Amino acid sequence: MLDAWWKILSARLDAGRAALHRLPEFIAYIAEALWMQALEESKRRSTLRDNARVTELDKQRLEVHAHVLSLREGELDSGLRARPSGLRGSARRASNRPQLERRPIAAKTTT
Repeated sequence: MLDAWWKILSARLDAGRAALHRLPEFIAYIAEALWMQALEESKRRSTLRDNARVTELDKQRLEVHAHVLSLREGELDSGLRARPSGLRGSARRASNRPQLERRPIAAKTTT
């Protein structure tokens, strides 16, 4: 039944705008409501698709950030492994320096 109605309506549309004036007003309102509902649904789906894209981009950014952090962590780790030998050398050099005399600081007495 609905298919037949759409065929008749499409035949009217092919006849031009004047043919739509013969369309009952309530059917025009229903068609307009369906059209508005279809537009709202397309907006909703577009928003969902955009949100999915944004979520995917955020995920990719996080992956890149995690990769950069892991590279920096590796650099810091290798730097720390190289440092102890340098620190041991500094400790040896410090132990070879003559000790400075430490003088006791005289306590001030108030009279």
